[in-house]
Amino acid sequence: MVCHKYGWDENLLVLHLVVDRFNMCSTVFQDILKVLSEDTILAKEFRDQIRCVIGPGRSVRFWLDPWVDSAPLHISFPRMFALSNNKNALISEVGHNQGRKWNWQLEFRRECFGWEKDEEGRFYATVNSYLPSAGRDVILWIGDHKGLFSVKAICEAMELRLLSPLPGVWNIPKRLRKIIPPKISLFLWQAVYNKIAVKSNLVERGMTLENEGRCSLCGLVVESVTHLMLACEQTYPLWYGVLHREGVTWCCPRTVIDLLDEWPELRAKSDTGLWDLIPYSLCWSIWLGRNDLIFQDKEFNLEQIWDLHISRIAWWIKA
Repeated sequence: MVCHKYGWDENLLVLHLVVDRFNMCSTVFQDILKVLSEDTILAKEFRDQIRCVIGPGRSVRFWLDPWVDSAPLHISFPRMFALSNNKNALISEVGHNQGRKWNWQLEFRRECFGWEKDEEGRFYATVNSYLPSAGRDVILWIGDHKGLFSVKAICEAMELRLLSPLPGVWNIPKRLRKIIPPKISLFLWQAVYNKIAVKSNLVERGMTLENEGRCSLCGLVVESVTHLMLACEQTYPLWYGVLHREGVTWCCPRTVIDLLDEWPELRAKSDTGLWDLIPYSLCWSIWLGRNDLIFQDKEFNLEQIWDLHISRIAWWIKA
């Protein structure tokens, strides 16, 4: 019914070419078609998981539909596509199933030059490796083991892609994600990458501050993330107190991520589950104490900060 309304070929399985006629569609169908052209992470994930399974090949375009890999052949092999005589050909028009192999009859306007031979070799290796199916032409969404698209499946795929640790990228350990509140996990992530609004960062953004952006707690040096969280004479005693109880002699690390990397190795007496929570709770407590000093003119009291830190960990463990 939709194809009849807009004049599209109902035999084609993938609507890659309708994007150029986007404005002629209804508002509802425009929202559906956006996924074919949007540059968002979600749209790319959806497109990357589409595969065309070839039967007779009468409903899938050789160059323009994703039947070998996630990208159509005209994107993977642009030189071969440029040389093709029939850029809109269906698979059934340029080849036929011969036993368990496609016999291709592709037409090009000239022979490949020497510098094009490498792409030509990769092109034929790719298309000749495909094994046709015995059924009809169908579309599968391989993000789900059943081949069917669902909102749940794409959400799970996106979570796996976005939350999985990457080389050189810090992420909160998976075992702590359900214990530590999300806003505190986000705060530590921002602290690791120097994104919280300490005075040094505000100055870099062009703000003019009193005392040249010196630390709100000690007033001796410029307030950076590392100084505020670790090295300030007002906050270092909190870390010293934790490690002194473990019987550990400690040298202040250069950055917050260095602290998190070495923290598991510093444990000597405490329970592992309790020990892992300390950096998150202590950094958050320091930050709230610093903000209360600036915005509510409260005293930065180490004993009070320590008590709030202990209470916070107790509530996390209880939850």
